[in-house]
Amino acid sequence: MGKALREGYRQKAFFDDQGRWSHQTAAAAQLNESLRRLQTDRIDLLQFHEVIRDSDPDRIFAEGGGMEAVTEAKKAGKVPFCRIHRPQESRHSSEDAGHSLKTWLQV
Repeated sequence: MGKALREGYRQKAFFDDQGRWSHQTAAAAQLNESLRRLQTDRIDLLQFHEVIRDSDPDRIFAEGGGMEAVTEAKKAGKVPFCRIHRPQESRHSSEDAGHSLKTWLQV
């Protein structure tokens, strides 16, 4: 993908990536692998995919959780936007995810 987007075309593309990372090391490793594979310096939108268990937000936002890797990447300019994907069939409310993101945005 990176080769196709050289010579200024990268600014016209929007990259996103998703994963089910609960741990900082897994999230950081996947993000770095995606950057390498896509041959780019940023992923425009990183998504925590299928956050469906009651304990998922707690693990993501806990110390050593995946959000720590995303926060570091955000500060480094590698990930401007983050999303928590909660399928409609999930019994959890969108307010839970919204609260989690508001907590992260205050960083």
